[in-house]
Amino acid sequence: MPVEVSVRADFKKVERMFRGMRRVSVRRAASRAINRVAGTVKTRIKRSISKQINIKQKLIKEKISIKKARKNNLVALVRGTGRGFLLHEYKVKKTKTGVKYTAFGKTTFIKSAFRRKDRGGEWWKRIPNKTISAVPGVGGRFYSKTTYNGPKGSLVSRLPIRRLYGAPIPAAMITKETNKVLQKTVRERWRIEFKRTMKLELRKYK
Repeated sequence: MPVEVSVRADFKKVERMFRGMRRVSVRRAASRAINRVAGTVKTRIKRSISKQINIKQKLIKEKISIKKARKNNLVALVRGTGRGFLLHEYKVKKTKTGVKYTAFGKTTFIKSAFRRKDRGGEWWKRIPNKTISAVPGVGGRFYSKTTYNGPKGSLVSRLPIRRLYGAPIPAAMITKETNKVLQKTVRERWRIEFKRTMKLELRKYK
C-alpha cells in the first residue's frame, strides 16, 4: 500500500503579501515553488531512508515518486510505494541457522533461509504446506511443492519455498526520521524557492 507525504504552503498568507497582483500569477508561482521543494524533499528522504534500512539510494529512487502541485491545487505529494526489496539487496549476515539484517535500528533474524545461485543469489526460505497461497509461476509470492527424482527413479517431495524481502518503503515514509527531514526541508526551502518563482512572474509585469 502506497504512503504519501504532502508538501504545501500557507497560500492565504502569500496572497496578502501580493494583494495587488493577479491571483492566478501568485498561485502559479506558488505551485512552481512547491514542486521545487518537493523535488528537494524527495532527494533528502531517499538519502534518509537509505540510512534507515541500509540499502543503496539508487534502488530507492524508483520506489519514490512525486505528484506535482498545480495552481488550482497547491499540494505536492511525495509517494513511497511497493514492498521491500529482495533480501539480497540488503546488508545480510549469514549465520549457522539462517540470516539477519538490520533496518530501522533493529536486527531481524530469519531462520532456515538459504541462497539460490540459480536466482542471482536471492535469499529464500522453506515454509510449511499450510502457508501456500498462490499458484506457482503466476507472480505469487508463495510457491507449491517441488519434486525431484529420488533413489531408483521415485519422486520425492520437497517443502515449498518463498522469496524473502526486507523492510518496505511505505513503512520508512512514516518514521520520525523521515518526518523530520520533510519538515526541515520545507522550512529551509519554501521561502527561497517562492522568492525565485515570484521574481519570474514579476518580470511579466515590466
